[in-house]
Amino acid sequence: MYPAQIMRYGYTHKVHVTIDDVVVVFEPDEEGNYRAAVDPASAPNISKALLEDISATLRFLLTEE
Repeated sequence: MYPAQIMRYGYTHKVHVTIDDVVVVFEPDEEGNYRAAVDPASAPNISKALLEDISATLRFLLTEE
């Protein structure tokens, strides 16, 4: 479990997820997937697999289908 906040920006949104005291911003792309925006230098210990798992979970929870 990681703390998260949904932030609205006009007609879209971003999800700020805190992982090991680093805020990772997930934003939806055109296909409905969520991409992570994080500086690799500030978050060297966050694995790509973890970001992919969070992205998949966000898509499952937030996509209307």
